[in-house]
Amino acid sequence: MKPAMPWQMPPNEVDRYVCFGFDVPTTVEKRQLIRVTPLIDNDTIVHHMLLLSAPNSQPTQPASCAALPPLDWRLLYAWAPGVPPLELPTEAGYPVEGGETMHLVLQMHYSNLKQLAGQKDSSGVSLCMAGQLRPFDADILAFGSVNFSLGPHQTTKLRCISDVPTNSKMTFFQAWPHMHTLGVAFDSRLKRTSGAEEVLASTDNYNFYDQVTYPVNVVAEAGDKVVTTCVWNNPTSEIIPFGEATSEEMCFNFLSYYPRNPDLNWIFPSFLADCKVIP
Repeated sequence: MKPAMPWQMPPNEVDRYVCFGFDVPTTVEKRQLIRVTPLIDNDTIVHHMLLLSAPNSQPTQPASCAALPPLDWRLLYAWAPGVPPLELPTEAGYPVEGGETMHLVLQMHYSNLKQLAGQKDSSGVSLCMAGQLRPFDADILAFGSVNFSLGPHQTTKLRCISDVPTNSKMTFFQAWPHMHTLGVAFDSRLKRTSGAEEVLASTDNYNFYDQVTYPVNVVAEAGDKVVTTCVWNNPTSEIIPFGEATSEEMCFNFLSYYPRNPDLNWIFPSFLADCKVIP
């Protein structure tokens, strides 16, 4: 899945969001998407990319699009510098229903901080489908916050608590912490109703330019909570808000899970989180 032609970064522009679509050919039998491999062409300007499924076909020609995808698009995979290919566990895969066309969209976030001239990109992803079905369908949820700002010349530590959105059980199998360039530390853990805690992802040396994913195997139940803590150091004299731009900040833990709940939207946990700045 690559664009029909390279995207040309406009001169003197720092940030731009570009989307292009691709339809997975229809088959009679259901299949599952079991591997996503990033194909990065120009890592000088690719800030991140999101692979999403959409309810309708999208143009195959790369074009400018909104920073926040429509809420009826479902996130399948996210890449940023350092993130490896996604290999789903043998128990699960993303569903590709039989008799239906799967509409995929790749959203590219380009960031040309140095405003270099003549920057082009043809990045994409390679997809592996399996006809032999695995027991569960998979999905992804974003825990953290979309409602914060960072004061000038200070370190900010934000702790967010989100309910695990399930009435039964869900298994988390991968965690991907994501902040931007001011992020310095990150911690995310599952807090059980018993008070016990299990670490999902934790680092005291977060580096935007070398992001990693964490394999996990944690079963969450109704009543459990995800506690996500982001730490930033803002050396500037500006207030830094939440946002998609490289000069703004984020606080997300993207948790991949199964079995898929089709009623859940990937970003809702971060909208509903109870967040506080702590010492």
